Amino acid sequence: MVATVAFTRLDFFRTPRGPDGKRRYLRPMVGPEDLARIRAAIAHAIGLYG
Repeated sequence: MVATVAFTRLDFFRTPRGPDGKRRYLRPMVGPEDLARIRAAIAHAIGLYG
């Protein structure tokens, strides 16, 4: 299933507040190799593979 959402609706992963009381957010990064695998899996799932 492919879904579209507005960019403004996206949110960061929340983690416990820091020692200063401010909110902290988790910002995971995907490496180039993993991103290539993700793209290949999505293309396969929607029938765009060779």
